Amino acid sequence: MLNAKERALLFGMAAQQETSSGEALRHLRVKAGLTLQQVAEGADTSTAYLSKVERGQLFPSDEYVGKVAGFAASHLQSRVAA
Repeated sequence: MLNAKERALLFGMAAQQETSSGEALRHLRVKAGLTLQQVAEGADTSTAYLSKVERGQLFPSDEYVGKVAGFAASHLQSRVAA
């Protein structure tokens, strides 16, 4: 899960680029090299729900965003460290 600073950065990125949190999650997922299915399984959610969030059709709670972003960010960090 993201800490307060990481969550502020994620939402700050969305605000700066005038994107939704779903678009910011998609950007993070793609940058981490993960598929929708990988993130959905890792964050214990459904692929269909995550897809709708990324497309701006659903607006999830901060807890959900933190869970998904935390999973993707952990993979991004391990990718950068490798």
